[in-house]
Amino acid sequence: MASAVLAFWATALTPRPCAAEEFFPAELDGAALYLESTAGLEVVRCGTEACFAAGRGAPADKQYCDLEAHPDGCAYRWFGPSATLQAVGVVQGDADKPGVVADCLNGQPCIRVGRGEVQSRSLELASELGPMAGPFSLFLLVRPQAQAEGFFYFGHGGGELVQRPRGALALRVGVARPVEVAPEGTVRPGEWQLLEVHRDGRGAVRAVVDGWDRTPGRPIAAGRFSLKHLFSIGRARAMRGDVAAVALYTRRLPERQSQAVRRHLGGVYGLEFGDGSPPPKRPGVVELNRRLWLDWTFDAVERCTATARGALRAELGPDCPENAPSASAGALGGALRFDGVDDEVRSRGSRGALDQLYSFTVAAWVRTLADGRWQTVVDKRDALEDGWDLYIDPQGRGFLRVDAETLGGERVITDGRWHHLAGLFDGQSLRLYVDGVLDRGRFIGRRPPVETSREVAVGRNFAGRRDAFEGQIDEMRIYGRALDPQEIQALAAEADLAGE
Repeated sequence: MASAVLAFWATALTPRPCAAEEFFPAELDGAALYLESTAGLEVVRCGTEACFAAGRGAPADKQYCDLEAHPDGCAYRWFGPSATLQAVGVVQGDADKPGVVADCLNGQPCIRVGRGEVQSRSLELASELGPMAGPFSLFLLVRPQAQAEGFFYFGHGGGELVQRPRGALALRVGVARPVEVAPEGTVRPGEWQLLEVHRDGRGAVRAVVDGWDRTPGRPIAAGRFSLKHLFSIGRARAMRGDVAAVALYTRRLPERQSQAVRRHLGGVYGLEFGDGSPPPKRPGVVELNRRLWLDWTFDAVERCTATARGALRAELGPDCPENAPSASAGALGGALRFDGVDDEVRSRGSRGALDQLYSFTVAAWVRTLADGRWQTVVDKRDALEDGWDLYIDPQGRGFLRVDAETLGGERVITDGRWHHLAGLFDGQSLRLYVDGVLDRGRFIGRRPPVETSREVAVGRNFAGRRDAFEGQIDEMRIYGRALDPQEIQALAAEADLAGE
């Protein structure tokens, strides 16, 4: 058998530079475990059966990793990023390791865990934390996949945090029955969420998700538990999904410190969280920045780049400045005018979360008189035409495609007026909205994540050869979640709110 080609590297186990406010979560009193995917990972690469056959006895630099499934390598150890926390790092006890995804969340890496694949095992603490009978604060930045039977985020010796099949969270301590700490629908499969569980000295538990308090009533979970396994209880009912950060404190953090942890993680991973208060009564109005992966306002053009918020640049083409979309007045501020021949906008930069979506919403303001042919609003497909896109069809109606599944709209929007067009995929259904109102929907059944590494193309199809848009496009947004109807209405109302 051919010899293996091996590579092994480890990141420096040093603290991340302090932010301007000189805050780092690992330095808080009571920090028992603090892990970020940005540092502390020991990653192994080994792609031969010989390495696999060596099993647990293989040297650390020869541990098996399925490079076809995880070309970035696999996590061998995951240390805390400060000297005081190195001793309570995380190791994988089996020959096969959780996979590493280098560009997973807004340009940052993550660890992919689960079951049913070669890289199927959960993470195990090098030194058991517990038994803990007093207060604690736990933070998990995760993107779980849906599992019919539910799974464990952690557990050992009578301490388990359980995600139930319909998105509820339950905490079990000792031999008592699990106590529901967050109701059904709290945890949404396929979306990145920051889950927090806080327990005080009397056993009262508070669950916070994405910075919003989701605790039903006043749950009590008093008693002693130990924390040995992460994302399973010894591989039983293991979590499937991605993990970016874990933090555990052996005290209940005051709210100001919890907010500081949220701000830090939000800054590192490009997310926004609430302030720990109960969720607003109208989340569609105030949470329009949650999981907003692409936000191109097109308000101005400078050096062949249109105004864009976030990591992805909006570059004009195909030959700027001679041949490219031009600036014009828009539905909100400025917009881009496309000539219907070859004008386009392409994304540049780290796409990260956009390359694998379990659910999404794409929305934009459009204005056109052209009909009788296909027009690209936004296209993110590859050469095999896997991925998704949003078009206007030859009859002047919206058209949404996810892989081979399609949905055509009913309302004609090629009347020369501004219209807000939105396409949505929630993991099992397609929906089209025009001006905030549902146009058409179609159930297609539960599907795997929509994957494509192609750049985002606006105004012309993914191959850049046809279906050019003629007219104006403004306020292009892509969310890594399915917006609810109230949120779609809020987006469509923004032009009215702006006085346009």
